[in-house]
Amino acid sequence: MGGGWHVGRRRLPAALTFAALLAACTREPPPELVDPDRSSPSPEATVRVVVLRPGSHPDFIPRVLPAEQGLRLAFDEGPVGSPAPVAVEVEPVDVSAPPEEVARRLGELAADPAVVAAVLGPGWRPPAELLASLEGAGLATVSITPLGPGGGGAWRRLVPTLGAEGTVLAGFLRELPAADDGVCLSGGGRDGPERAEQVARRIRRELRGGIPVRRLPGAGPPASVVARVAAVGCGAVVWLGGAEGAAAVRRALSEHGLRSVLLLGTDRVKDPRFAELAGALGEGTVVACPCADLSLSTEPRALRFINAYADAFGAAPGIFAVEGYDAGRLLLRAIAEGGPSRGGVARALAGIEIHEGLGAVYRFGPDGELLAPGVRLYRDEGGRWVAVPGP
Repeated sequence: MGGGWHVGRRRLPAALTFAALLAACTREPPPELVDPDRSSPSPEATVRVVVLRPGSHPDFIPRVLPAEQGLRLAFDEGPVGSPAPVAVEVEPVDVSAPPEEVARRLGELAADPAVVAAVLGPGWRPPAELLASLEGAGLATVSITPLGPGGGGAWRRLVPTLGAEGTVLAGFLRELPAADDGVCLSGGGRDGPERAEQVARRIRRELRGGIPVRRLPGAGPPASVVARVAAVGCGAVVWLGGAEGAAAVRRALSEHGLRSVLLLGTDRVKDPRFAELAGALGEGTVVACPCADLSLSTEPRALRFINAYADAFGAAPGIFAVEGYDAGRLLLRAIAEGGPSRGGVARALAGIEIHEGLGAVYRFGPDGELLAPGVRLYRDEGGRWVAVPGP
């Protein structure tokens, strides 16, 4: 790669090489699902889409992989309204691999004109330098992570940023009588303290002057967390860590006579492991998630998606699987409207202001971010996450 990253005849500054940046960190409705028994014409073109995701993420299988699987399902179904069928291949890149390996792989892919777009999977924070590099290479980019800055013109993010979760949790707490006694914030976890603190700061800001909010240390055994909750008299606890820690705290609260204290969490708690570990004691726990859960839907399109996903991957759709699917349909639309070329896809994606997906109707601002961020609340009812009705 030399001193810079080559893309065709374009050369990016050395400061923006993937090696350097990774060393520093890391309304057209969608068609019905395709009948697998129905024959379709052979593709006349094949394009490739890079999927950047952290393979070493501790929750890779339950929380990162479903988005990629949803994306693959969308691509396997075929093009959106294209007169000339196009096949799409997924090229996963593990951003947690050694920086030189990642840089080499991305350089190879960027040099291939068949590579037309990139998808940023959940579970990591893409640095601004990476986004600048993707934009400089002319790649359309779709993000399914609430972390990290925005991109350029050919950029769309399908999930709201982290602060939106804090806003929704605060709104729920304002209507919760038990929260009048105070709200305790605890937990952090393996995604790093910045993620937890971003949600915590938003909750504090939203509840300032009304409900008292106390930030408790996140470290220590569950019993110590519960002792602090009892000492300050909080009526609700917002757990900012993962599902396993949330389940342990929920059990400890109940076992120490604090069953009436409500436990809330972020999207990291919306995980099958919470119900498995908390059991019946987890009943009533509320989580906020920038994700669509169609598991209880009776709509035909949702049922077809669930069945197709299970047939393809042998499991029910996980968190962000719907958003991954919608990202795939959005890119297929851009390919159909702009043509199967890097520049055509980028121009088409940059012009899409509204997209009706399976999980939501996405409306984008000039910066590619969602105009009406959708964060949903879910409650544990009998070991299943059930959507909490809106106000």
